[in-house]
Amino acid sequence: MEQFARPTRPGPIPLLLPCIGLALGATSGLQWRGPSGPIAVGALAILVTTLVPGASRVCALAIVVGWGLLGAALSIPPPSMPPPSREGPLLVEVRLRRASLDDLSTRREAVALRAWAPDHGGVGAPIWEGPLPMVIRVVPSRVEGMGRGSTVLCKGQFRLERDGRLALHLSRNAGVFATAVRSVSPILHWIHLGRRRLRWALGVNAPVRVRSLFLALTLGDRSELEPKTSASFQRTGTAHLLAISGLHVGLCWWGARWLLQKALSFGPRRWVRQGGAVVGACVLAWGVSATYVLAAGAPVSGLRALGMLAAVTLARALRRRASPWNVLAFGIMAVIAGDPTSVGALGFQLSVASVACLIAATTSTDAREGLWWTVARFFGLGLWTGLVGTCATAPLVGRTWGQIPIAGVWSNAVAVPLLGAATLPPLLLGSVLSAVHPQLGEGLILIAGFTAGVGLDLIAWFAVPTRAPQLSWQPSGLTTIVLYTTVLFFFLRWRRR
Repeated sequence: MEQFARPTRPGPIPLLLPCIGLALGATSGLQWRGPSGPIAVGALAILVTTLVPGASRVCALAIVVGWGLLGAALSIPPPSMPPPSREGPLLVEVRLRRASLDDLSTRREAVALRAWAPDHGGVGAPIWEGPLPMVIRVVPSRVEGMGRGSTVLCKGQFRLERDGRLALHLSRNAGVFATAVRSVSPILHWIHLGRRRLRWALGVNAPVRVRSLFLALTLGDRSELEPKTSASFQRTGTAHLLAISGLHVGLCWWGARWLLQKALSFGPRRWVRQGGAVVGACVLAWGVSATYVLAAGAPVSGLRALGMLAAVTLARALRRRASPWNVLAFGIMAVIAGDPTSVGALGFQLSVASVACLIAATTSTDAREGLWWTVARFFGLGLWTGLVGTCATAPLVGRTWGQIPIAGVWSNAVAVPLLGAATLPPLLLGSVLSAVHPQLGEGLILIAGFTAGVGLDLIAWFAVPTRAPQLSWQPSGLTTIVLYTTVLFFFLRWRRR
C-alpha cells in the first residue's frame, strides 16, 4: 500500500497531460473518417516542438494537442465497404481475428473479404468484395485450432445485432472450410487449456450454491449466474466485484510476489542485499498477473489494472517511488494504445472514474497500533471507499441505467471484505492447486465457499427494496462531461496550492 500513499506535498504528474490528450483524441477519432497517416505525422511534429524551450502553458497545450492527434490517428477506423445487398445466405470468405478466451463464446471477430452466390462454389468473380469488419456467429468447435489471420470459407447470412454490429450467422449444417490456416500461438493454447482446467476444478470442488459465483470471480464468466443473484449485485452497487478488476489483479500480484520473494531470498547473498530478490519477484509476479488476466478473458478493467501494475513494477526496478497518478495515467494510456475503442466502453469509464476519485480522496495518515483501531479503520475505509466510488460513478451509471444504487455506500463495506479480501485469496490459490490435482485445493475452495455464502446472504439481505433505495437520475452526455471536467479543473487548482 505504500506505493499508493499520497505524500504531504503532491509530486509532479508528467503523464497526466499525455493521458488526457490521448483519451480525447481516441474518443474523437472513433467518430471521424479520415486519413490516419498525415494525422500521425502532424502529431509527432507537434510533440517534437515541445522539446524546444518555450512558455510552459504553450508547451502544455502542445502536448495535449500532439497526444490528442496521436490518439485520433490510432482510433480512426479503416474504410470498409457496405454489406452485400442480396438477401438470403451467401458463400463468404472470412479472415478471422483474435479468438475469445471464453470457451462458451459464440462470437468471433472477423473481416469479410468477398462473397459468392450460395451455389457458386467459391470460384470465379464474386458478387461482393470487402473488406468489412464484423463478427461471425460460430460454434466454438468449428473454428477450434484456427488462429488469428486464418481464412475460412463458410455459408451464412448477414444480420444486424442488437448492439449495432454486423454479424454473419452461419446456416445450419453449414461447414467451415479453411483455405489458409496459421498455427495457434503456443501461449494462447496453454492459456486455453489452463482456463478449461480451472473451470473443471471449480466444477469438481466448488459447492453448488456458489459455483456460478466462483466462475465469475475467477474467470469473469457471469453466464451461469442466476438472474436474481445478478439483480441483487446490481441493486446493491456491488456488481464491480463480479468483474476482473484491480482487486483481483492486485491480490494475485501481491500473493505471487510474496511467494516468489520468499523463494528468491535463498539466492546469492550479494544479489539479495542489492534488492535483486524484490525486483525479480515483482517482475515475475507481474507475469503471473498477466497470465491470469489473459485467462480471465482480458477484460478492460483487468487490462487497466495490469497496466498500473506494470508502472509499479518498473518503478521498483528503477528504485523509484511510483506516484499513484502517474501509475493510473500509464494504465490508461496502455489500454488505449492496445485498443483505442476501449475508451468508449462503460466498464473502462467506470473503472477509471472510481480509481481516480479514490486516489484523490485518499490521504496518507499514520496508522495507530491496536486491534480495535485496526478493525475500525478497516471498516471505516470500506464505508469511505463505497461513498467515493458511488459518487464517482453516479453520472455514468445514471446516464446508462437511469438509476443510481445508493446502497453501494454501505453494501461495499461488507461485500468487499467478504467477497474480496476473505474469499479471493483462498479461491485463487485453491483453484490453481485444484487444477493440478482436485484434492490439493479442495480445503481452500471450501473455506472460500463458506465466506462467499455469507457474502451472498448479506447481499441478498441488503438487496431488499426497503434497504437498497435507488435514486432516479439520467443526465445527458453533455451534463456528464461538464461534471467530470469541473471536478478535474477544481482538482488541478487544488493541487497547485
